[in-house]
Amino acid sequence: MRTTCDRSRALQRLRPMAAALTFAVVPAALHAVTSNPPGAIGVGGLTREDGTPLRVAPGLWHRDALQNAAPPSPTATIRHVTRCDDDGEGSLRVVLAASASGDTIDLASLACSRISLVTGAVAARVDTLTLEGPSSGDLVIDGNHLDRVLLHYGSGTLTVRNMTITGGTRIAEGTDVGIGGCIASAGYLTLDRAEVTGCFTSGEGAYGGAIYAYSLIMASSTLSANVAYGTHPTNSMAAFGGAAFVYQIDLVDSTITGNRARHLLASSRPSYDIGGGIISVHGGLVIDSTIDSNYAHGRGGGIASFDDLLVRNSTFSGNVALTFGGGGLFLRYPSVLSMYSSTVTANTGPDGGGVLASSPSATVQSSIIAGNLADPRSSGDLSSQRYTAFSGANNLIGTTSRIVTVPGDSVRGDPGLLPLSWNGGPTRTHALRRDSPGVDTGNNTAHLVEDQRGIGYPRTIGAAPDIGAFELDASARGAEASRVPTLTGWASALMLTVLALVGVRASAKRLHAQQIRVRQKFR
Repeated sequence: MRTTCDRSRALQRLRPMAAALTFAVVPAALHAVTSNPPGAIGVGGLTREDGTPLRVAPGLWHRDALQNAAPPSPTATIRHVTRCDDDGEGSLRVVLAASASGDTIDLASLACSRISLVTGAVAARVDTLTLEGPSSGDLVIDGNHLDRVLLHYGSGTLTVRNMTITGGTRIAEGTDVGIGGCIASAGYLTLDRAEVTGCFTSGEGAYGGAIYAYSLIMASSTLSANVAYGTHPTNSMAAFGGAAFVYQIDLVDSTITGNRARHLLASSRPSYDIGGGIISVHGGLVIDSTIDSNYAHGRGGGIASFDDLLVRNSTFSGNVALTFGGGGLFLRYPSVLSMYSSTVTANTGPDGGGVLASSPSATVQSSIIAGNLADPRSSGDLSSQRYTAFSGANNLIGTTSRIVTVPGDSVRGDPGLLPLSWNGGPTRTHALRRDSPGVDTGNNTAHLVEDQRGIGYPRTIGAAPDIGAFELDASARGAEASRVPTLTGWASALMLTVLALVGVRASAKRLHAQQIRVRQKFR
């Protein structure tokens, strides 16, 4: 259970996206994305890297959803859910139907710990609404894989707090696209101490295995084990965002883990699969968060962004982009990456196993981008599809592609990381070994008070900050100096096999054979 201090900290960070984007270290280009209300966003015009247009139908969903939303109410009311059944007086479905914009739906006093939906998704046809579960967070709303769980038709904010949303499924028919397996919102979605897990969406285009929304703000929340699945018997396919397809993100103290963006591999038609964890059209912020063990068949195993992205005090680990690149992080040209005090390691992708950021310039300060794997003809750690000059200082960077330049003081070699683990704080991190070259060799140009773990874990211990998301306290009990593997979960087996085929034999033919085996695994 979180302390009052932890909860206060999380709530303070539930800032509106526009306010969040005023951080001094955020590229100025990010500020423009919040000026367009959800009803006016232009969702057309998305293209692949080769300029081929993408069929983007979610804009029609936005239009229809907003037309079905009720006007705002002049007063806000707390409405109590009193029964655990799917329908009837006092049920979540009936209480939601009677709600007005600004209301809070209080589920904290329910005697049960699970609401099981048997008649389809519950709908919020208002602009702004809060669903409040018990402070323990033990409440589960389960869609039973019959339909989505929540539909939000308004242009305001839907806040989901202290609960788990699971078991949502959206299977589109014909040439329709699947939008949001568990939650579909036409406006701004906020998850506060919430988890969305075990959701699925499929269709010719699959947009967000768990979530489709204009904006996603997450505080101390988790997206896990969700799938976006592109499938169609005769047409090309696309899977966008194994966990979420959004237009802007603000992740704080949160975890994106074990999600997948994939397609029907038996099909003879091509597919554009991107963002195993999240795809954000207009970029955003990743702060004090961990993105791990996600999979995209194409590019962006962890996060994919089509616009500028700030990453601060965060970890990307064990993500896989199978056939294109950007195992941990993919930014499409001309998006600008700004990374501070972060760790990118143990990710896999043919080009840029750690980061594939195709932009004229980028900033990396006091960060680790090392220990990732790619095709030996490309770059294991940091790559670009065009000349990119990375500015910054005090980084630990492994291999880079020939058209990438990094700061001259960048440290090379073994980053000296322990496995991804619970080392304190709300998210997992890679602790530094005592003999890591990152110890006391970083900087704090972002003026951070704490490392990724938050309160109680200072950003600087010793002569200078450490490089990466974790600050080593060598005097603390349990600080280890042993040399151990850094992968966790199913990614361990994948990485070890690829190392045997690629690192030892350095054979492109062997890498292709491994890719075929992994495709079979994710059928």
